[in-house]
Amino acid sequence: MKWDRFLPVLSLVLVSNLLATEDMQIRNLDSRLSALEQKQQSGAMGNPSVRPRIENGFDLFVTGDLLYWQANENGLSFVIDNEQDIGLVNDGHFVDPNFKWNWGFRVGLGYNFCHDGWDLYANWTHLISFADRSISVSPNGELYTTLNNTHEATFNQKTTAASATAHWELPLDVIDLELGREFFTSKWLTLRPHFGVRGASIPQKYHVDYFGGSSTLPGDDKVSISLKNHYHGVGLRAGLNSQWILGRDISLYGNIAAAILFGRFEITEHEDVLPLNINQLGVTHDFNSQRAILDLAAGIRWDKSTCDDRYHVAVSLGWEEHIFFGQNQLVLFTDNIKPGASVSNLGDLAFQGGTLSLMIDF
Repeated sequence: MKWDRFLPVLSLVLVSNLLATEDMQIRNLDSRLSALEQKQQSGAMGNPSVRPRIENGFDLFVTGDLLYWQANENGLSFVIDNEQDIGLVNDGHFVDPNFKWNWGFRVGLGYNFCHDGWDLYANWTHLISFADRSISVSPNGELYTTLNNTHEATFNQKTTAASATAHWELPLDVIDLELGREFFTSKWLTLRPHFGVRGASIPQKYHVDYFGGSSTLPGDDKVSISLKNHYHGVGLRAGLNSQWILGRDISLYGNIAAAILFGRFEITEHEDVLPLNINQLGVTHDFNSQRAILDLAAGIRWDKSTCDDRYHVAVSLGWEEHIFFGQNQLVLFTDNIKPGASVSNLGDLAFQGGTLSLMIDF
């Protein structure tokens, strides 16, 4: 039997089968693409909203947060504590005010739109932060001042104090307005991208007193320094909230957001010798500037619907970090002989601490 006679027929059969298979695959792909397009057109492909089901509700939600935060800021050192009184700063360390832990609050109101599960949310954060420190010269030591602009009679002589006190205060107010949508990316993970605007008021007051030493004239009580660093701005903000669902109404959350504010700094510095009321320094510096802000938060959350789905309650406990870049714009004078020699942009302002939150949908 000669197999070569059947080779053309066998080849034709194989090619026909391949073409038929390829045609079937193409038709299958076309049908899948058509089904995909139909789902997209009908809206079934959109990630489902996480909005809780509220029976006969008003599509509103309110939030209330209890804050226990601590502020920190660079560039506020007011003396150098040197262990030896030999005229050289060879064994010293900078002394900063001690930043306190303070209570604050954040309240918010939101509305759930009918369109695609979007929500509009506004909140106000308020916190008053304090920092204080007092220090006296140690035996056989020396305190070198860092913030006064006293002119010395002797060239290159360092300004000293017998003791010093510092008090810093900052009432923080931040208002955010954001448009967002929270949706499921899987059964156990939700995301909420958002964008909006932020307004902030950050007025700082810093008061330092130097007693004795070469910082005061003979017979004077103290040199009193009053510094003000006020910033007010508004700008754009965007971020992403995430919720990692563990089950049994418990989840972990992690949020990140950033803002760039355009605002105005108002800097004022005064230095007076008391009780003679001799004004040794009086300067102001007002200017416009952009400033960046970074917000981070993470914690644990519990959700529950109550009263036959007429209300939804969420309670969370977490930790937050907020960095306000370049907020310390106080002027530090660097030369007693050249009064104009100075530096500014001394550091960043940051807040950290715990947050207990309550949210109610109704």
